[in-house]
Amino acid sequence: MKARALPALLVTAALLASLAAGAAGTAAAGPSTPPRGSVAERSARNRARAERAAVRRVATVRLPAGAEASPERPSGVGELLTGPGAIPGGRRHATAHRFWTVPRPARAVLAWVRAHRPPHTKPAGEIGGSFGRSLEFELLPGPPRSGDLGGLLFVTVVNRSSGGSAVRADAFEDWNLPRPDRARIPAGSHFLSLRVAPGSGGAHAEGEPIPRTRFASTRNAALIAKLTRIVNRQPADQETELPSCGPEGQGSEYHLISLTFKASRHGRTLARLTQEIPIGLCDPLLLKLGRHQTYALEGGWNVLRAAHGLIRRAAPAA
Repeated sequence: MKARALPALLVTAALLASLAAGAAGTAAAGPSTPPRGSVAERSARNRARAERAAVRRVATVRLPAGAEASPERPSGVGELLTGPGAIPGGRRHATAHRFWTVPRPARAVLAWVRAHRPPHTKPAGEIGGSFGRSLEFELLPGPPRSGDLGGLLFVTVVNRSSGGSAVRADAFEDWNLPRPDRARIPAGSHFLSLRVAPGSGGAHAEGEPIPRTRFASTRNAALIAKLTRIVNRQPADQETELPSCGPEGQGSEYHLISLTFKASRHGRTLARLTQEIPIGLCDPLLLKLGRHQTYALEGGWNVLRAAHGLIRRAAPAA
């Protein structure tokens, strides 16, 4: 059974070493040059932009007078600052980090950074633990079509045994995974069928009744065209590296909604959409074209809102 995601996921420093080890163990030789204009090429281009952006982000951290950049982890901090206080889960990201020493205690530096947040960021909270204390900032996304989705910036400050403090800044810059051009509902849909079935998620209590599957259909050309437009505008699902989907809910809360686009009532199936609700980070909108092509998209709620009337009048088969 799947568990559902929390709105934000962070992997603490305690898990960082094991994640890094796993990544190292699966490293492979560099890929060949992808075809020009392909999804792989556009993704690589967006990743390169995110890598440059991450380097710029850590360079814009503002620190009190007397701060000096350090080429490596400062001395006098024991095993602290070996990694960020936390790393975000969910979207793929480029990373960069940087160190400084500051002739002020950690508490004063943290207060100064709170009052002088880095440019193009929003405060997002604080994290404390054995690693020290980190200020968390949301990195605002880049311009439209830049492929830069923003991300998170952590500024961790600890005291040094020799006096003053040491600072580590870590930027996690998300990049856009482009949507394949072929991931579209083709033209020619004139019949739409709906199926609302029990979902696969959640915990079911003993003796809990299983909801009946409900059905509806329509030839409403305006609704079919509207849903087609909405689906064809949704971006590719970006939540690709989740350490967990979060806690489970009650099984009766979950439903699997399927929308099938056909040329006619008894004609060829052109596309099928499925969305499990409640929608969590592990539940993208799935677009199936043919027998072997399935694409994960964002925007499931946009589709469900547009199909709300059809869903409301769905009923069990006679």
